[in-house]
Amino acid sequence: MIRDVHKGKIKVHLTLLLMWMRMASGENAPPQYREKWRPQYHYTPPKNFMNDPSGLVAFDGLYHLFYIYDPSAIGPVQYSSWGHAVSTDLVHWETWPLALPETAGVLVFSGSAVADIHNTTGFCTNDTVALIAIFTGHHPASDLSGQGLAYSLDGGVKWTYYDRNPVLDVGTTHFRDPKVFWHEPTKRWVMAVAQAMGKNRAIRLFSSPDLKNWTYLSEKNQQGLIATNEVETPNLFELRVTVENTTKWVLAVITGKGSRPRRSVMYWIGNFDGKQFVPDDIKARFVDFGYDFQAFQTWNNYVDDRVLMIGWMCVWDYCGLVPTQPWKGAQSLVRELSLEREASAIILVQKPVKQMEKLRSALQLELDKTDTLTARKMFRTNKVRGRSLEIKVELKPHAKTKKVGFQIRSGEKEETIVCYDHFKEAVYIDRAKSGIIHKKMSLVDSANVVLQNGTLKLWIFLDWSSVEVFVNDGRQVITNLIFPQNDSSDEVDIFCLGHEAEVVSLKIYELNTTWEKYWNNNTWGQSDGEKRFKIGN
Repeated sequence: MIRDVHKGKIKVHLTLLLMWMRMASGENAPPQYREKWRPQYHYTPPKNFMNDPSGLVAFDGLYHLFYIYDPSAIGPVQYSSWGHAVSTDLVHWETWPLALPETAGVLVFSGSAVADIHNTTGFCTNDTVALIAIFTGHHPASDLSGQGLAYSLDGGVKWTYYDRNPVLDVGTTHFRDPKVFWHEPTKRWVMAVAQAMGKNRAIRLFSSPDLKNWTYLSEKNQQGLIATNEVETPNLFELRVTVENTTKWVLAVITGKGSRPRRSVMYWIGNFDGKQFVPDDIKARFVDFGYDFQAFQTWNNYVDDRVLMIGWMCVWDYCGLVPTQPWKGAQSLVRELSLEREASAIILVQKPVKQMEKLRSALQLELDKTDTLTARKMFRTNKVRGRSLEIKVELKPHAKTKKVGFQIRSGEKEETIVCYDHFKEAVYIDRAKSGIIHKKMSLVDSANVVLQNGTLKLWIFLDWSSVEVFVNDGRQVITNLIFPQNDSSDEVDIFCLGHEAEVVSLKIYELNTTWEKYWNNNTWGQSDGEKRFKIGN
């Protein structure tokens, strides 16, 4: 069921149901990747259900994105497998064949992937480095889970399950989501894996010389960091602190509740000595303040020295009910990570990868510091309309300015608001009137912010069904889904309340689609996956 906020009650949208029925039967199906609400520059599978990114590895000129996928249904996922997409630039993606299918009743849950450049497994040949997937194998009949391996000797097209799986099994339920990386100082593999639920819930660390034999190292549990009712998809990685000649480690997890009555991705900054993670303090911080950002993972990157991440843009509360057909689920923008010192704390900073600039089309609007937003009046851009836009703005609010921000996807009694509340010192996304709203959706998501020398920077990416807002060069991020019912709701307006605000700079770009080659193709099949790419093509 879907709630229409304009009517103030829950109702079934018959028009959408009829549309879904027509699309399911193939009647009047729109061209592939031009369906209503289909993201134009975020990765989505051609059809069926997708959720957590898994097995992120960059090797031999390709960025591999594996993801939890149901090849037989639009979801939620029942026959959990690993789908597969690749990219040379982290912007344009090619869907490859199913990588790890459900086999003999064992479902394939989240995990990670590495390139075994030292041939620790013995799977490599003389001229081929093996790609290794480390995943959770789940047995529905017993509800038990263990960690297994699969390997590829052709760059990730075809995969073989290791015949001695599982390689790590502690005989419990909800033991899942291994994140594996090579720890150079100790010359061994390290795994962070979740004991997700129950009184013994924790993030456990193991080590291995060969990915096959694992030794327990340490854990963080409810007496340490993890004080929520559930933890999932751990991530542990090292980052350099900007302008400082030092590195720190980041531990990130999905928490069940935490300080909000909802699932959130949280992180801690600390040190890792190859055996245990020690946080600088036990305060958890939000990776993303939006409701629709989950399960982020970083690439094991053998291509360059960037630390790159991506997350699932949805949440289990309504992932099976979003009104998209013939697919459900989208991945966020790829974000480059860094650490910066802010006051006495070190924080995680996220920015869209620079390759996103390749999608810029016409510059729709440009203002500079000679322009002022007048209080209590709407500044209508007139020239700007669009469903796929990039907005970069730097504003200087007056001391008496109450609010300043944007109305996007506006029109036909619909709007999504991205706003800075000067008195509350917070940036928020308000999607209460954005279109179709599920009853469990948060209507307003906000992040507390501190002005930088009196100015505020917003970097907004609008796609056909999502908004990602990067605040003050990525110190805070808010990600939300939106489902405007009217394609004509595409206006962009700027507003200021309480007092005028100065526009230091503003640029609005229309963004090109990354799926143009599919627009005249009505088939839903995946590519054969045989084509190889090189970075920069």
